[in-house]
Amino acid sequence: MPLDAPLGGAEFGLDSLALVSFLTALESTFEVEFETALWVEQQALTLEHLITRIGALSPVAVLSGPAEVGETLKTAGDGADSAPTDRGGRVLQRALAFGRQIRSRQEYLILERDLQQTVVHPPTRVNVEVRRVRPEDVAGVATLFGPRRGARNVTELGERLAAGYHCLGAWVDGRWAAIDYVTDQRHWHGFLRLAVVPAPGHVYGFGLHEAPRLQGLGVGLTLLAASIDLARSRGYRRQFTIVERGNQRMLSASVQIFGFRVAGQLVRGTVAGISRTTGGLGDAPLRGRELIL
Repeated sequence: MPLDAPLGGAEFGLDSLALVSFLTALESTFEVEFETALWVEQQALTLEHLITRIGALSPVAVLSGPAEVGETLKTAGDGADSAPTDRGGRVLQRALAFGRQIRSRQEYLILERDLQQTVVHPPTRVNVEVRRVRPEDVAGVATLFGPRRGARNVTELGERLAAGYHCLGAWVDGRWAAIDYVTDQRHWHGFLRLAVVPAPGHVYGFGLHEAPRLQGLGVGLTLLAASIDLARSRGYRRQFTIVERGNQRMLSASVQIFGFRVAGQLVRGTVAGISRTTGGLGDAPLRGRELIL
């Protein structure tokens, strides 16, 4: 097999979905983490390119088994002593949790897609029905999120339908399988504490969620492709979304399968319980608590 052949080509038998799964499996098996650039670069990934990337990685931690409460990760070469007692581990876990409340930092990438580009429809391993969500579907969405989050998502879906959001759903065997939203309206992004405001001709996609039982079967990708088709059919020119930097599967799928590109970034910092989001689209910073897309 030629080293310069794209991994997603016929020589290796990997379609786009299988390539994403292959890369994440490499990370899990060898306990490494590829840099963000690998997931968001738009050039075709070759075997030679991948070997070079793997060779440049340094072992981050050596683990004898699954990390449990009370265990510590031994950094390679640090000569770490044995793990603390269960009680000591619990104290450490609480201290770390408290520290994250005092000070934390999360990074997000703003992705952009030209809607004039052809949409790729990845294959699925199950039969999926995709369509616009109807009022009679709203109550059933609770089954997609479980008892703790179900009621809140039923309320949100009902409110967004009433407000004119484009809400798409996927069903497998008559059961809710995934949901996705697209809107050209001002949307308050609660976690980032800012409002996303699409410019005329632009649309914002968010809230893609698939049932855990169906992950890896292509259901979420099918729904995302349908959302892009919907935006194109409505005459929008560009579609935006926001993805957490650490969500490699979504980043890779968005860029390598659907043709999104990185257009900006956001950083949510928390100090002493007070959160602030900075960054913006390209060279344009946030305007107060508004992100103009």
